[in-house]
Amino acid sequence: MVNAGMTDALPIELSNGPVLSRTAASELRATIMRRWSCSASLLQTVPVQAPLDSQRTWNVVVHIFSLHGCDKANLAYAWSSMVDGGDQPRLFSALHIGPLNSPMCAVQAAIADELRLFRLTKTRAWPHAAMNGRLFQAPVFSRAM
Repeated sequence: MVNAGMTDALPIELSNGPVLSRTAASELRATIMRRWSCSASLLQTVPVQAPLDSQRTWNVVVHIFSLHGCDKANLAYAWSSMVDGGDQPRLFSALHIGPLNSPMCAVQAAIADELRLFRLTKTRAWPHAAMNGRLFQAPVFSRAM
């Protein structure tokens, strides 16, 4: 779980119920194939509710893909989520390597990466942190039930 004091500053949209993006598996598969230059086939999808703090969770549907021709991993995880102020979902993906050994771990790692990026943009001018002219675009979170 992430330090609540740190996450309070994130520009997060809250909602009362689960926010599950419905990006097509074919789009997520294409993202994986482009990113890691290997073929992928869908094995299954699982809903994940990753806690952000005691008040909020990130609810996503993670697609698990089998990788073929990839020397780094045999599995990959992919999902999408709407971001603040955006009208298109942002795609996330992670290889099944080391501690990233489950859909939950992959989502928690993405949360940690987003928070680290947010801290970098707040503590110093980091030229690679701006995305499309905006600093940090947070995923959509919902209140924990």
